[in-house]
Amino acid sequence: RRQNEKQKTSLSKKNSKQWLKTSEAAAALGWSAKYLKRQREEKGGFLSPGIHFLYGPTLKSSIVWNVDLIRGAFHRRGVEARGAK
Repeated sequence: RRQNEKQKTSLSKKNSKQWLKTSEAAAALGWSAKYLKRQREEKGGFLSPGIHFLYGPTLKSSIVWNVDLIRGAFHRRGVEARGAK
């Protein structure tokens, strides 16, 4: 059990660079925070909770965003919009 906890901790630290708070993620992507938040599925967009972003434990917690996955999702949508495969 202790080893599993260590593995989870090391994985979360290893991947923490790709998870950024809203303002940081928006800046990294070159968009406004408002635009980024509008892309959530619940707002009519296509970014999924648990995949592209994570909610914190309280209503006042920051949303964190996986910038690499979001870039990939936007790229795929752009390719689809252009009719390419």
